[in-house]
Amino acid sequence: YTLRTLFPYTTLFRSALQWGPDPNLSPIGEQQVEKVHQAWKYLLASGSAVPLPQQFYCSPMRRAARTLTVTWRDILLEPKQLKPKFMEGIR
Repeated sequence: YTLRTLFPYTTLFRSALQWGPDPNLSPIGEQQVEKVHQAWKYLLASGSAVPLPQQFYCSPMRRAARTLTVTWRDILLEPKQLKPKFMEGIR
């Protein structure tokens, strides 16, 4: 196998892999993350003692950022003004 067959969406540049396209969530991914959001809202409404995150660290990739914002949009991001830290290299 070559790197091209194993990693078709990457390019070799000076011996380092650089990832190619940064796709959005698929329609199935959007449905899944919405279900996660609803599950968190249900847990919180039911009085569950589930601890909430105190900080978010996120890859800057679109799918990761979208997952974070949809999951926590009206739970921690807007009402509590919790700001995620976007960091390269945590993909």
